[in-house]
Amino acid sequence: MNEIETKISVDNTNTVAAIMPQVNSDQVFYDFDCYTQNYKFITPSVSKLFGYNINELNELKFEKLIISQHEEYKTKYPLNGKTDGPQIEEKLTVYQIETKNGEHKWIEDNSITLFDANNLKTKRMGLLRDVGEILREGKLKQIILDILEAANSEKNLSELFRFIHSYINKLM
Repeated sequence: MNEIETKISVDNTNTVAAIMPQVNSDQVFYDFDCYTQNYKFITPSVSKLFGYNINELNELKFEKLIISQHEEYKTKYPLNGKTDGPQIEEKLTVYQIETKNGEHKWIEDNSITLFDANNLKTKRMGLLRDVGEILREGKLKQIILDILEAANSEKNLSELFRFIHSYINKLM
């Protein structure tokens, strides 16, 4: 995509939003205005993910839902090839949040933030998705590998039983 196409697609987010599927998807597309600190658009499936609609989220602010966060990566580069002009930042962050009903969820935020020539954030667009199941599956696989390794070790049956029991407790 060249610079002109990028500018057109960034300036016409409402056009992008209009073609996004309006179904209960596992992914939530958003357009966040960094000046007003409000979502200009967010797919309706946000209520499935957070329990809040766009108006409630704009009033409450997403940051208040965050329990913890981990930045996976962040890359910033010039929009037009000039280091003193507008910039783009790509970022992947995983948040642990508390939903409206008190449930804790792990949410992945894959976003692009636009900066103006003064290095001020202007707009952030991205996709949010629940990655809790993926994290649980990874943890379960690691526990199974640890138990299999212990079963093939020199541990006696009593030690092995305590080891397996402690890992089962981790699953509960």
